[in-house]
Amino acid sequence: MKKMQLLKLYDGYLQKNPKKAYISNTEFEGSIYKLVDSAYLRNNQLLKGEKLPQYLTLEQLDELDGKYNNKLKWDMLESDVTEEQLVMFEQENDLTLPKQFREFTLGYSFLQGRFYPECVASDFCCEGIYDKKTGDFMPFTDEEWEQDGLVGNTLVDFFGISNPNGLQHFKYWKKFGFIHIGVVDNEEWLFLDCKTGEVQSWQHDEIMLQACSKEEFKKESREGNFWFKDFDTFLRWLLGKTIYDFDKAEEEKFQLIQKRKEIINEPQNSIIYL
Repeated sequence: MKKMQLLKLYDGYLQKNPKKAYISNTEFEGSIYKLVDSAYLRNNQLLKGEKLPQYLTLEQLDELDGKYNNKLKWDMLESDVTEEQLVMFEQENDLTLPKQFREFTLGYSFLQGRFYPECVASDFCCEGIYDKKTGDFMPFTDEEWEQDGLVGNTLVDFFGISNPNGLQHFKYWKKFGFIHIGVVDNEEWLFLDCKTGEVQSWQHDEIMLQACSKEEFKKESREGNFWFKDFDTFLRWLLGKTIYDFDKAEEEKFQLIQKRKEIINEPQNSIIYL
């Protein structure tokens, strides 16, 4: 996704969820985000004259926001991930990052890690609604299940990009060619396949991280409920542009697998030398 498209996507999310622009409503995994760039706060008039360090710990950020009655907002920043860092990351891990993920890392730093994207309700996932304020899950009632086109949501902790050095939040599993990009419902790990560009969730308690190869990992691990053909498709869903349909995704995945099999089995064209 090009940079201007990313900006439009982020702006659209904040317009739809204006309260997420407040520091008090930023939610992210504390064990991942050690420091936060104080530049996120630069446009707060309340902080005029306040001398801030370049980076704040999460505790310092929370204390500062409390000092100003939870009225501080954050602004998007340019990502501080550089092309040179990406090249070094690829060389160190002997891989080529998918183009869409590469564009994402070079885009913007979005100070939000927890999202509640929507899904078509099913009897195995998205069986209710998460309260975005409390994080409490409210299952659908029997009466609601009788409605056509019932839509629920799910909880996604996305590692994302936040300054400083947003690339450090992602763990790369070299022997599988996967980048760990997030967690769904505290149960399914989201992996980006660096070879195919697909995003697939896996049941975290049935993941064979001791596997010696990608093939063994897939054989011994259990897939989760979510699959996306590429990173941009995942990102649009995460930020509220689409509603995930399990049946449609399953069909799309099946068609893609069949197409790949056809390509593999396709006979090579004969070469005629004159």
